[in-house]
Amino acid sequence: MKPSQLLKRIAPAILALLFCLSMSPAAQAADTTALKAEAFLPGVKLAEMVSELTGVAISPMLGVSSIGAWHYFRTAEEARANLPWFCHPLAWGTGMGLLILCFLKDVLGTAAPPLVKKPLDAVELLENKASALIASASFVPFVAAQMAALLPQLGIGKTALLGDSAGVVMAQMPTPVLGFVSGSYLLALAICLAAFAVVWMLSHVINVLILLSPFGFVDSALKLLRTTVLGLILLVSVVHPVTGAVLCGLLILLAAILAPWAFRLSVFGSVMAGDALMSLFQIKEAPRGSVKGFLTGGKGLPVRSYGEVRLDDSGQVTFSSRFAFVGPERCLRLGEPDMAVLHRGVLYLELTNADGSPTSWSVVLLPRYRHHLEAVKLLLAIKQVRDGFVIRGLCGVWDWARHLLAQPQARVAAQS
Repeated sequence: MKPSQLLKRIAPAILALLFCLSMSPAAQAADTTALKAEAFLPGVKLAEMVSELTGVAISPMLGVSSIGAWHYFRTAEEARANLPWFCHPLAWGTGMGLLILCFLKDVLGTAAPPLVKKPLDAVELLENKASALIASASFVPFVAAQMAALLPQLGIGKTALLGDSAGVVMAQMPTPVLGFVSGSYLLALAICLAAFAVVWMLSHVINVLILLSPFGFVDSALKLLRTTVLGLILLVSVVHPVTGAVLCGLLILLAAILAPWAFRLSVFGSVMAGDALMSLFQIKEAPRGSVKGFLTGGKGLPVRSYGEVRLDDSGQVTFSSRFAFVGPERCLRLGEPDMAVLHRGVLYLELTNADGSPTSWSVVLLPRYRHHLEAVKLLLAIKQVRDGFVIRGLCGVWDWARHLLAQPQARVAAQS
């Protein structure tokens, strides 16, 4: 008999024997002991913290509230006073209440028209920003302090003045008061803030796309995508913390690569949402000198660059922007005012090139300018104004309804 044939015959028996040995009480006790020992390894704790940080960055309100409630119920009652503030029932209870309101908005808002649901989406977008700011100022330093206590154990860093005892002290502190004496803490804080920022910006893009999407099923699909990623990280981290940390590391790397694109889109959504909400309650003065907006199409500058549209000294329409809001001014000439068209929309105005223009470009103006259509026309010397497709559709429905209601009246008048 050949060795390969012999191996094929005895392989099932060997696998069955190994299975029986693994199911024996001695093997189960050994596995349990190994798992318990692994749970106290510094590397495993560090991997769990990486997963927690990534999960909170994906959904700050859900992450901080869930972790706060988890630590609150797993801590003895007499020791709960020493927990950080986000573990207090008032903190995570308020977060859970806001999450329930957002869930009801998503469930009941699918049947609502966009003019009713989109302002609520804008409020949720601003809530996501506020919760990320709170998490970055409280939860991230707390995780960084815990990581700083583990880094010396892994041989990565040592404290500057207090030695190894500084890590133990900072691990028990809800705020990093001793951060100025710890090189490990500064290293951990910088890494945590950078990882939190890039992952949150990539996740925040989903809120921006939901705000821009006119279809309810697209909003649900985007929310499902974020929930699936968050659930996958949680599941893999529970099964094996190190594997979960590797998955989070890949997600952080992807977020870092897409950070410039995500940053511009996040700024676009934040400015548009905030200005749209403010314009509902306060109508600002007519623009003077220039109008602000985002370049959504055109060569020479990145898409969704934020800047101003004005007439230059030669009378041409020009878009100017600054890199990261503070860099040198970059200008892009859009062309003559006669070759520009101002489109009137429900929420904002859009300036585009006219039909037959040799260049293709478009600039979305801030929602505040929809109240000052004539002032924008005079400021930029625009002669062509058209209604957007939404307004054209609403006008078409209104004309159809008016014509339908006028027919019975015409018949009554003809019979009389």
